[in-house]
Amino acid sequence: MVAIMMVAFFACKKKSDTTTDPVLSASFSAKINGTAWTAVFVSAAYSGGVFTIAAAKNSDLMGLNMSGIGTGTYTFDNNTNWGTGTVNGNSFTTSWLDHPSGQIVITKWDSNTKLVSGTFSYEAYDYFGGVYHITEGQFSDVHTTTP
Repeated sequence: MVAIMMVAFFACKKKSDTTTDPVLSASFSAKINGTAWTAVFVSAAYSGGVFTIAAAKNSDLMGLNMSGIGTGTYTFDNNTNWGTGTVNGNSFTTSWLDHPSGQIVITKWDSNTKLVSGTFSYEAYDYFGGVYHITEGQFSDVHTTTP
């Protein structure tokens, strides 16, 4: 009986699963004023001509918005391409600046899998004039929902 169970156990192979859950493989990180920050959750959406990436770690949030989608460099302006965040209860953004400084570079966009990767950096301000230098930003294999 034991021999039959062992044969049955070793003969039953799990079907090879070569797919990876896009939510689990995604990453998003940056340095905020020189301190490393890595999200535990990241998602992206493209709708109405606007591409948005949202990342979270506990109550800290970071977001990137840009017009369009596809590989290339998207320079920040105060209308469609901008960055924002809330870290340790302090909110910051580039969207209300007259001349925002920063960019998002999409290095990979796969329209079949809807996975996007890229880099970003920017300078943002909080309501009180505090400066936030966002450097070495990267996101990788973020699944994008599209209409």
